[in-house]
Amino acid sequence: MANPMIELQGTNYQRREVYSMGWNGVNLSKMKVYAASGGGLLAVTRDEKKIVAANESELRPKIDIYTLSGIKLSSIVWNRESIAGMGWTDEERLVIVTRNGNAFVYSAKGREEFQFSLGREARDAGVYEAKIWGTGMAVMTNDFQILALNYFQNMSAEGNKAPEAPKFRLLGDSELKEAPTCWAIIEPQHSTSLSTEVILATRSTTMIVDVTGCHDQMTTNYGTMLVASTSPNGKYLACYTSSSSVLIFTSDLSKKLTEYVTEYKVPPEQIEWCAEDAIACYWTDLKAFVVIRVKSGNDTKPSGDGVFPYDLPLVLVPECDGIRIITNEKTEFLQKVPDANESIFAIGSTSPPAMLFDAYDLFQKRNPRADDTIRAVSADLEYAVSQCLAAAANESQYQVQRDLLRAASYGKAFLDSSFDSEKFTEMCKTIRILNALREFNVGLPITYGQYERLGVKTIINRLVDRHQHLLALKISEYQGLKADKVLVHWACSKVIGSPKDEDPNEVLELIVRKLKDLPGISYAEIASTAHRNQKTELATKLLDYEPRASEQVPLLLFMQQDDLALRKAIDSGDTDLVFSVVLSIKRKSKRAEDFFRALKNQPVSLHLLMSYCKQQGDLSLLRDIQMNLDHNSSDAGFTTLHEAYSQVDLPERIDCLGQAYAIFSRNKDTFTAKLTEEQIKLLHIQKDLEASYGGSFVDGSISDTLFALIVKDQSNRANKLRSDFKVPDKRFWWIKVRALAEIKDWAALEKFSKEKKPPIGFEPFVDVCLEAHAVDEATRYIPKIQTAANRAVYWARVGHAEEAIESAKLSKEVNVFKEIRNILGGNAKARDIIDGYIAQMS
Repeated sequence: MANPMIELQGTNYQRREVYSMGWNGVNLSKMKVYAASGGGLLAVTRDEKKIVAANESELRPKIDIYTLSGIKLSSIVWNRESIAGMGWTDEERLVIVTRNGNAFVYSAKGREEFQFSLGREARDAGVYEAKIWGTGMAVMTNDFQILALNYFQNMSAEGNKAPEAPKFRLLGDSELKEAPTCWAIIEPQHSTSLSTEVILATRSTTMIVDVTGCHDQMTTNYGTMLVASTSPNGKYLACYTSSSSVLIFTSDLSKKLTEYVTEYKVPPEQIEWCAEDAIACYWTDLKAFVVIRVKSGNDTKPSGDGVFPYDLPLVLVPECDGIRIITNEKTEFLQKVPDANESIFAIGSTSPPAMLFDAYDLFQKRNPRADDTIRAVSADLEYAVSQCLAAAANESQYQVQRDLLRAASYGKAFLDSSFDSEKFTEMCKTIRILNALREFNVGLPITYGQYERLGVKTIINRLVDRHQHLLALKISEYQGLKADKVLVHWACSKVIGSPKDEDPNEVLELIVRKLKDLPGISYAEIASTAHRNQKTELATKLLDYEPRASEQVPLLLFMQQDDLALRKAIDSGDTDLVFSVVLSIKRKSKRAEDFFRALKNQPVSLHLLMSYCKQQGDLSLLRDIQMNLDHNSSDAGFTTLHEAYSQVDLPERIDCLGQAYAIFSRNKDTFTAKLTEEQIKLLHIQKDLEASYGGSFVDGSISDTLFALIVKDQSNRANKLRSDFKVPDKRFWWIKVRALAEIKDWAALEKFSKEKKPPIGFEPFVDVCLEAHAVDEATRYIPKIQTAANRAVYWARVGHAEEAIESAKLSKEVNVFKEIRNILGGNAKARDIIDGYIAQMS
């Protein structure tokens, strides 16, 4: 084992140096450090509460971002409001919260990705403090209200769209009148309410605040909590109290697990968790670093094996399986010795993994006892091999890794085919990846446990954000993962890093040469980056290589390359895409002339737009298109007619009809122009008639208007209207006959029938009387009917059998007798007489 075991309160730990720091001039005693979990980055900024000697480089506040090996990745010059809190997300995005209620998100390379507001409450009251963890954040306002964001959705910008601003939730009112002595977070995935919970300590009590309200836990027996920290699994709370004790409770404060009485009368600078079963406390001024195990009982005095002296200031960074110790000079990692490693390397261990490791050592030395040793563990040999593999993954020294892997390989040779050799292969791959990540220039020294928790994809994303593209690419290929995102990010970095005066063709050639053999690569994303960095020519040329029109066209529109976007959309054959481009151009065009000028050379798009206008009922636009396509076509006139009758307001309708009349006249469509002119004239007359006589005239035909006038006893107006519109006699007589029958003015009807010989005959007079059930009135006109056959039928309809038979005899037609027989079927006498005549005629 590379690092010796240290027994702390009955449990073996190991502390190993990971890096000698590569930074220069960083004094952690004057700095605030915010670290990302999982071997993540460090954000270092000057502690405003500390007095430092000013020099030229420190006059402007800034935030430096380092790897764990002390390599600076970027600097953020801070010229905004003072900072209320800072922290890293699991995606390794730095979130900075300001006192005025805003938050800013930065990438690992110090580029601002977007900003958002914390809400009205934070903006009005101001922010007292903010705490950020991997998946969410909580904010305390200056009036001590707490706002929580349970989960970050997406903290990275995609394409041309910034992420959606997160929405905070106001937790229960603690009714605090002064700042709490300390507060700690129980993350939503670990809380009983499945929402963020906050533990608030005051001088008199401790409360738990969640969405349901504020719950007083009444923990005053142990003194006031001054520093507090919750465990990674949310089960425990560690705190330092005013009684100089470090206590560990369950997170609901219902049970005390450990009490450790210290000799230090000042609160520790930090209390952080070392995995989930121990805490580490650090007193800056006293230079004391103490490790305390959970459930270790009550200690009235400090235990010497848990106290580590440190002359240099340090920062503690909790991890899921240990704790990182960062000083000015080095980075160390303290963790409980993994079970597999302890079973192998513990002094005097006789466990199967230890015996397998000994057997391999004997085999290397050609000692015959190797055979006896391997036989002794034959029953547990598969377990021993698995433990050796796990132990190799937990080690960081190459020599120890190699020995453990060879021991596992040695044991595997004695197993039958049931053992899955793929496990051995995969573990070797994982160890190679871990070793590559631990390189000083990479600075991502994660353990096997952290590797399992983060996953390969998250690790690749972190490498990409740090611009470690080559390593990210090799890991992707090694694990059989798609490398598209890695290569696109590399290309975007090349675009951003290229000088503005550099020939865009050189950058284009470099990118295309690297990506040409990768089908489906997103050139649109690279082009979007070029456009955002004012490299429009490069962006346009990159889009020529984008195979998907659906990605290509929206970006061209965003870049104001409307003509090119339209050509690309038409070439794609996607009508929906063409529609979207055309409508986008229409929205941007201030005048119709500009719009049609943009489309004049694209008849396909115009015809598609016409189809769209018909479907959507946009008749105004359809008319404009038709007029621009062909000034001599009447199509625009007919479209205007449709548009006119979609208008509810009469003056607007008349105006549209006037436009249609002008179009027909210009195109020499005399017939349609005349009809339109007469319709305009009729609408004006109908409007006047409504004003004079009431009722509904507008939108009626000329026949409807004449009918309504006669019904209203306005025959003179009706005659004038008939004359003005040259209504034919037959049509007018039909209208007047129906109108007089409608009002049952039989005298007027009879008078009208005598004015002159009716051009429509007397049959309509009989019909309207019968429809009104005025049989007596109908008999006035039947004798005047010209043809005997028609007289016979009408006499039969009014029930006059004798007259019907006489008229039928005059007609001398068998069919007439048959028809009146059917009508008079209920009159037996008449039926017999008719049958006789039918027989004679047959």
